[in-house]
Amino acid sequence: MRHRTCMLLLALVGCDPNAFGPQPAVTDTGSSPSASALPRLDDPAVSTLDGGVSKRPDAGLDAGLPAPSPLPMDRSLHPDSIVPRDLAGLVLDARWVHRDVVGTTSTPLFAEDAVAKAREATEGGWRITLTSSGRMELAVEARAQPLPPGTRLLGRQQSLGWVLVWPREDRYRVVPAGAARAMLNESRIDVSPAAKVELEIEGEGERLGFPTQTATIKTPVGAVALELATVNETGPAGTSLCRMLVELAGATPNPTMCTHDEVPLRATYRWILPEGEERGVTFEVTAVERRTDLDWRAFRMPPPNAKLVRTGLPSTGTFFEQDTLRGFRSGPGASPNPPDPRAPEEGLVAVNRSDRLLYLWLDGVPITTVRPWQERAVGGLQPGRYRVQWRSFLDDFVEQPSEHDLPARIPHGEPPDDESPSAGG
Repeated sequence: MRHRTCMLLLALVGCDPNAFGPQPAVTDTGSSPSASALPRLDDPAVSTLDGGVSKRPDAGLDAGLPAPSPLPMDRSLHPDSIVPRDLAGLVLDARWVHRDVVGTTSTPLFAEDAVAKAREATEGGWRITLTSSGRMELAVEARAQPLPPGTRLLGRQQSLGWVLVWPREDRYRVVPAGAARAMLNESRIDVSPAAKVELEIEGEGERLGFPTQTATIKTPVGAVALELATVNETGPAGTSLCRMLVELAGATPNPTMCTHDEVPLRATYRWILPEGEERGVTFEVTAVERRTDLDWRAFRMPPPNAKLVRTGLPSTGTFFEQDTLRGFRSGPGASPNPPDPRAPEEGLVAVNRSDRLLYLWLDGVPITTVRPWQERAVGGLQPGRYRVQWRSFLDDFVEQPSEHDLPARIPHGEPPDDESPSAGG
C-alpha cells in the first residue's frame, strides 16, 4: 500500500505542464476572457464516457483512466449523458473540527442546554456520496457552513472543476479547478496560482476499519496531512473529493490522482502565519456506508432544470432564529454602562472591517458570517455579557476572544476616521 500511495500522491502533486500552467484569472468580477479556450468537455465532437471525457493519446496516465478535461466556463453545459441506472459507491458523513474553540464567559444566566443544542446543529455538516465510476455529490446539511444547507457540489473523475448547485436546484455555477479554497474560505470564485509543494509519505494506520496511509503535502501557506483509505472495489470514487481537499491546502492537484480504491477519510490542515504562529482545522469522515442503489439522478451535471449563472454564490447569513439565540441566556443581564449610542436596541451588530469573509462565534457557537467591509445585525440575544470571537472558516485567521456586554457593536479591524473616538461628534 505504501508504494501505491506514494506513486498516486506523486502524481497528485507532481508538475504536469500539459495539464496545469498559468491559470486564467477566473474571479467573481467577471468571466475569464480566456474561458472559451478551455477544452470543451461536453462538445459532441469529443468521445464520451459516463458524461463526457477527453480521449487524448496520453490519457492512460493512471492505469488506463482517461485524462480529465476542464469544465467549460463560457457557456451552459449540455445535458449529462450519465447512464440511467442505480450506481454503486460509498456514502460518507463528514465534519469540520475547529481547534481552540473558547466557550462562554462566567455568568449564572448561561443556558448550557440551549447553547449545547445550538452547537450540535453546527456540527456534522457534509454528506458526501462517491460512486465507483468517479462521480461525487457533496451535500451541505448543517448550519454554519460556507454554503447554506441544501447546496450541492457535483464532481466527476473525468472533469477538472465542479458544478455548484443552489438549494432550490434552479441555478448552478461552474467552479474551476484551483478555486475551491477561495469558494469555501472567502465565499468567492478565484483561481489560486499554482504553488510548489513538498510530499512526505508517513506511516500506515487504520480509520473506520479501513487500512490507511498518511501523506503530508507542504505548500507555501501550510500543509495538509491526508489519510487515504484503501476501500476495495470502489474504483476512482475518491477522486473529486481528494482534489478539493488538496486545493484547500494551496496545492494544485495533478489530474491523475486519488484513484484505484483510494478514499480520503481525514485531512488535517496546518497554516503558517506571518508571525510564526500556527493555526489549523481538520476535515474528518465519521461514517462510511457501502451502497449499490445510489440514484443516478443525483449526479447529473448540471441538474436538468438549473440555469447557468456566472457570478455569486448561495448566500449564508445568521445561522439561528431569534428565539434560539434568546435562549442562550435564562434571563436578561446587565446592559452596557455607559451604553454605546451606536449600539442596536437588541442583540449585536457584527462589523467586519477587513478584506476577508469572517464568522462571528458567540459562547463557542458560530452564529453568523459577515462579508468583507460589511456589517450584519443579529437580533434576539438578551442583554448581558457574552464571549465573542472572529474566525475564518478554515481557521487561518482566529482572533483572540473578548467579552462584550450586549447590546453592542462587535467590530473587527481598525475603524475608519469618522468612527474613531477622536473623530468628534
